[in-house]
Amino acid sequence: MRIADIGTGTGILLTDLAAKLPKSVQLDEVPEHLIGAYDLVSVRHFAFVLQEHELQSAVKNLFRLLKPGGYLQWIDVDVSSQRIEKARPEINGEPQERIMNLFRGNDTRLSSAWVPSLSSRFSGAGLINVEVDQRNTPHYIGQQLFESGFLAVEALTRNNHLDDDKAREIEDIFRDSARVTRQGSYAGLTRYTVIGQKGL
Repeated sequence: MRIADIGTGTGILLTDLAAKLPKSVQLDEVPEHLIGAYDLVSVRHFAFVLQEHELQSAVKNLFRLLKPGGYLQWIDVDVSSQRIEKARPEINGEPQERIMNLFRGNDTRLSSAWVPSLSSRFSGAGLINVEVDQRNTPHYIGQQLFESGFLAVEALTRNNHLDDDKAREIEDIFRDSARVTRQGSYAGLTRYTVIGQKGL
């Protein structure tokens, strides 16, 4: 079985699989002779990378990697579904809204809304037997992800050479957000897993 892991990042999927698969498994670049050579193409977390106008072309290129009968699997979050979830209604989610607004800024990738359309994009590219699994972030994962996101926001703001007033404002937002996160508030997202098959 040949697997193409697109957007490998740390390589965790292949690293985990390597322990379970034969020693002949290796990481490949995608030279021309491997077009049409993969049983499975796995894609994860491109919602912040691809813009909507790039999506159909990306799906078509991924389709080309598949053997007849092969599968394309895409796991991503719907950025436009981002919302504040609370363990209790009385928790004030406003500090976290402010953090989310820091992220959004003017970059359209941080407010993309194309992930729910993946299944129709798969069908449009010629994939068949398309299935979708849609799930909301469980609270125990959402809180951890939101806390981890603090580090990213802090790094982004620190590297933007902010004036003292803006830096203090951001410190206040972080402190307040950390407090309400510990109380049970977090940013929730909807995760999509879309699978489609290339015809024989």
